[in-house]
Amino acid sequence: MDKDEFVEQITKDQENVIGVEFDEDQVDIVYDVTDPDTGEYDPLVVIDTANMAHEHNINGKLLSLNFFEDEDLRCARLCLKSDIMNDDLIL
Repeated sequence: MDKDEFVEQITKDQENVIGVEFDEDQVDIVYDVTDPDTGEYDPLVVIDTANMAHEHNINGKLLSLNFFEDEDLRCARLCLKSDIMNDDLIL
């Protein structure tokens, strides 16, 4: 699939995706993991993101997962191998 199709697929069921960046050999997906009530990290969303990263790691697609703050947002960045766009199943 091309980049536009990939972005459409990845954001279809995941409303907390706030950015997708493409590099030569990797795809970075940035998620908003902010708890709307507290403004801090939402533990359930963080766990869900970590589980998703674990699944990508099992499939050999995960390069890294990191958490960071961007102004008022708490974010998670999932860095995946670019060949993830050729997979039929995208989490």
